Amino acid sequence: MTYKFDKDYVRGKMRSELASSFIMLTVIGLLVANHYSTLGAKPDKEEFLWIGVIILIGILALSIKRFRDFRKWAIDTDSFTLEITAQKVITRTSSGNSEINIEAIGNLSIQKRGESTKSLLIRTNSGASYKFEGFSNMEQLAKEVSELLPTGKVRIAKWFLR
Repeated sequence: MTYKFDKDYVRGKMRSELASSFIMLTVIGLLVANHYSTLGAKPDKEEFLWIGVIILIGILALSIKRFRDFRKWAIDTDSFTLEITAQKVITRTSSGNSEINIEAIGNLSIQKRGESTKSLLIRTNSGASYKFEGFSNMEQLAKEVSELLPTGKVRIAKWFLR
């Protein structure tokens, strides 16, 4: 079966990205304003204001770049699909495909909060880790992958760090 990202998940990630950038810029702006008002508007202290403004502009530029990268990821989620077959877990993106053989999976952790499945962690025998979250029908995805693996390789985690 083929799975796609849930639109609400992508929108929520976008909102949290915007909120964290806004909070970071606000805090740094307040620190610069507080530092300048503490020094007073003396002519010899104005270079501190300019240093603060330059730092603020630099952080604003980094925030804009971070947001653009995140927006590109959000657009790419439309073309991202996860397909489960009897032998492989296949991820398809606009840039290419990636395959994980079922025999190569060392263990599967199904991370749950309450009754809902939040994410799947797949660790391969070679040491690679894959985290799948935000897909529509996560419960069905977890059930389908866990049915392909022996019981000893599947673990359900009710408590986890995000």
